[in-house]
Amino acid sequence: MPAAQFKDRLVSSISCIPYSKIRNSEMDKDELKNYKTVLAEVSDLPIIIEDGVDNINDICDMARTKVKENAIDIIYIDYLGLITINDNAAPVYEKVTEIIIKLKKLAKELQIPILITCQVARSCDNLAPNLQQLRGSGALEDVSDIVLFVHRENVEDSVATLIVAKNHYGETAEFKLNFSRETVRFQS
Repeated sequence: MPAAQFKDRLVSSISCIPYSKIRNSEMDKDELKNYKTVLAEVSDLPIIIEDGVDNINDICDMARTKVKENAIDIIYIDYLGLITINDNAAPVYEKVTEIIIKLKKLAKELQIPILITCQVARSCDNLAPNLQQLRGSGALEDVSDIVLFVHRENVEDSVATLIVAKNHYGETAEFKLNFSRETVRFQS
C-alpha cells in the first residue's frame, strides 16, 4: 500500500478513529484534533516507508543502504506475493524460494529480523491455517524462524486467533485477539 495510506491506517489504529472517516475526511472536531496529534506522533516515529521497489535484488540493495544510513532494528515487507525476481517466467515455487532465501541471507548479513506478510491459499471450509499450507510455497516454511497466522472464521468476525505455528526461539501457542474492522486494529 502507498506510504500515505499506511500512515493513515496507522493513525486510525492508534487513535481509534475509523479509517473510513480519515479517508473520506468525515471527522468531527474532536476526531480531527486527535488525528492531527497522532499524525504528528506517527510522523516523528523512526519509520521509513518505501513503496516503489518490488524486485528482490532492489529490495536487498535498498535495505543495505537504509540500514547503513539509519538505525534500523527490523524490516517489514508487505507483501510477499508482490515481490518480483529477474526470471518472472519461473514457477511460483522457485520464485518464492529465491525470494525467501535472499531475505534470510539479508537478515543474517544485516543482523536484524525481517518480517514478511503473505496470504495463505486455503480451501473455503474456514479451517485454521497451518504449516502444511506453506509447504508448497517454496522455502517459506523451511527457512522461517517464526511463522504466525492470523485467522478469522469469516470476514465479519470481530475475534481473531493469532497462531504461533513455528517458533525456533520458544513455544508455539494460540491467542485470541479482538479485531476492529473500522480501525484495522488487533488487540488482546
